[in-house]
Amino acid sequence: NYYSRDPRDDLSVPLDEAAIRKLLGTRVLARRRKDFREADRVDRDLRSMHGVYAYDKDRIWTTQKTPPRSFMRRKARQAEFARKKQFGSAPYAQVGGEIDPNVCPFTADEIYSLLSRRLQCRMEGKVEIAEAIKFELIVNGVRFSDGLRQWRADGNNQFDKNTKTSPRFAAKYSQHESSPELQTDSVRYRVKRLIQDRAEAIVRRDFHLMDSITLELYRTYNVAVEDKGRTWSVGSDAFGVDVEWEPPSVGKATVPAQPRSSSTTTLLPLMFGGELKGLESTPPYNQSEYSLRLEDETLLPRIEHLIQERLNLKEERTMFGSDAIQKELWVTYNVGLNDRLRQWSVGGIFEAPDSKPGRRRNSGGAPLWAKLLYSHRLSGDSSTNPLSPDTVTDIENLIRYFQTALQNDNGILADRIRERLVDTHGVILNDDTMEWYVDTDYDSDNGDEILGNQIDETGERVANRKDGMYTPIGSITALSRRQIENIQHLINRRYEEKYNKGNPIIANTVEIALWKKHRVVIDDASQVWYVEQEEK
Repeated sequence: NYYSRDPRDDLSVPLDEAAIRKLLGTRVLARRRKDFREADRVDRDLRSMHGVYAYDKDRIWTTQKTPPRSFMRRKARQAEFARKKQFGSAPYAQVGGEIDPNVCPFTADEIYSLLSRRLQCRMEGKVEIAEAIKFELIVNGVRFSDGLRQWRADGNNQFDKNTKTSPRFAAKYSQHESSPELQTDSVRYRVKRLIQDRAEAIVRRDFHLMDSITLELYRTYNVAVEDKGRTWSVGSDAFGVDVEWEPPSVGKATVPAQPRSSSTTTLLPLMFGGELKGLESTPPYNQSEYSLRLEDETLLPRIEHLIQERLNLKEERTMFGSDAIQKELWVTYNVGLNDRLRQWSVGGIFEAPDSKPGRRRNSGGAPLWAKLLYSHRLSGDSSTNPLSPDTVTDIENLIRYFQTALQNDNGILADRIRERLVDTHGVILNDDTMEWYVDTDYDSDNGDEILGNQIDETGERVANRKDGMYTPIGSITALSRRQIENIQHLINRRYEEKYNKGNPIIANTVEIALWKKHRVVIDDASQVWYVEQEEK
């Protein structure tokens, strides 16, 4: 089962699959022994006896003479990477206004890809292909100047002859010397990939994509990027007090809508620059009819791009990359995926609210439905803080996100949503009575945040404890003295990060680690901790 069959194959054609799999197994063992002569002999037998072609990196066998989609995608990415290395991420600079979708149906990435392909063909003497690409660009509304190294697709054909630009290469970012290390090599690889994509977006003036990636890096991996010094860090503390760095927000990470005019259907399809066109893993995922509303509708193109990228990586057997994207979708955008239904949903909801409580059908880690919903507790005089129907809808959606995060052990996201409810609407959640209400004494302009304050059973705030000393209760005899000291140290650090430094992300990371390793439960109200016993 090391290889899987290409889904493009005609399954109605009879094949001796048992014999094919036996030969494939022999080939795998030969390659592991580095007996490549034997592996090549088996490969020849597969082709001559069964008409089968094997692709090792993709772990696919097929009767098609053309390579599988995953193989072609990898080759196209390698070619694109080589062109970026030679000609830069932006071989021509975009001038003028934004791309007018009524004039040009291409995206900026497709235009840059076409221009790079044309430069490569000119250098290799492939004049006919270079002229064909030039015609494709012109007929689709793209105007460019080889002498000035500029292009535009806003409907204006004029260039300033007094200005000339040079090819631009993406900047290289390095990890700050004071930054903590990331957890694993796979996470480190994904973070560096996102930072590189972000640097290329800056060069190509795609600031909307840059903001989206900045948001994903911070929310998912707690990674901050500092452009002036071209460094990145786990947490922003490494930059020091001299660097002004603000956490990204959803409002900044917006993608402009690109409506397609009906007139563009008569234009040529992307022939030369779209090496990845038609190679996407199919069929795509659709949005579930039970999905909640997106926090910002302009994020939809980025979400769809990430879902498609994850599908491609799964087909290429790059599982750590697909898992990383799944985590980014959930933590950053609260989007869950259902691989069986091939659907995505904000909040991870794939069934109606009246479905069986607690049943899960989402492989993306998001729950099917929040079983309980906080009810709105009205104050004696509701006129002191009136809420419009739209505001109430937004608050209830945020509360659903909050419960979804809790049911999936995503304490980081749950805390962030709770803080947002307070910061944006002055809403307090009472976990004991399952009610929410507006704190009329809350003043967001004065920065009176709930972070670091405790809520008693009546919903009123009480002062923080200043000592930060947590006492163990219950039986901890199963722990060694060194383990107890280590747990106490981590609990103290969590207290420092959560209440004194105002960094709930690190605090929740520590709390999750303690639970996973020792099943430690922390009670902030009583300042005690205990080890939860496993059920027998």
